[in-house]
Amino acid sequence: MKKTIVFAFFIMVFATAFGQNYLIQYDRGDNSFYLLLDDEYYEADSLDMLQMRVNYSYSFVVDTVLNDIEKDKSVLDIGHKTTKYYHFLYFETDSLLKSGGIKRPGGNRNISKSAPFPISFYEMVYQDRDSRKITCTGRVMTQDFKYIEDLPDIKWEIKDSTIVLCGYNSIMATCSFRGRDYEAWFTPEIPVSSGPWKFSGLPGLILKVSDTRGFYTFEAQKVYPASGRIDMQKYLYSTSKNNKQYMKAKRLYYTDRGLAQSVYAVNTKWQVTPSRTRKIKELGNDFIEIE
Repeated sequence: MKKTIVFAFFIMVFATAFGQNYLIQYDRGDNSFYLLLDDEYYEADSLDMLQMRVNYSYSFVVDTVLNDIEKDKSVLDIGHKTTKYYHFLYFETDSLLKSGGIKRPGGNRNISKSAPFPISFYEMVYQDRDSRKITCTGRVMTQDFKYIEDLPDIKWEIKDSTIVLCGYNSIMATCSFRGRDYEAWFTPEIPVSSGPWKFSGLPGLILKVSDTRGFYTFEAQKVYPASGRIDMQKYLYSTSKNNKQYMKAKRLYYTDRGLAQSVYAVNTKWQVTPSRTRKIKELGNDFIEIE
């Protein structure tokens, strides 16, 4: 009962502090998580025109000892010069908002086990092939993060093996990237040098990629033409951090939620004092980026 009261108070304060907002609630086991879409969420600038969309399945090992595997879904939007990789739940919610399927502001939407981790909802990776830059975004509690990197020069080694994925002839390639060894499958039939997350640099779209230990796997489930815009929310233009700061915030979020609230619950009238008896968790696996 006490946990329920704390969650209710948390949401009540957020709603009061941010004024008009849209709140998403979903459950994961015994815990409830909340995503707050405030007014700024709805304002966006167009970066490119959408030409194609790829739906990926995404699986990752949460705990290497227990072999606890989570499965998720993500989306890659492909434009003339820009790609945007993001969570399927964000795509679904954004589509409903734009179509009028969800009226805003106000109201709650309950999503049961739609996303294994709420923090992933705000994680996006924009690849700009012209500037050869990657823009990454995320949010921990109410603190927004954005950092820009050079498009990585991944040293791919193309192999002779071939398979068919989503109806496309695909070729195997391997690499080492950010501390992990990967095996990927790309198709020259879609001449876009991009893929899920931060993967790029092959002469064709990456349809599947997995690290050799099987901890992280992305695999295309559907490739189809699409139209519209590739957007970036306006509030992100004034937000600037770096990768290390974001990784530090994510790690704190997963290991010490109470302390994370006191550090990253910003722009609210509510201050959190972490309990001295709070439970500190250990990560069951490293994040996808080790280096």
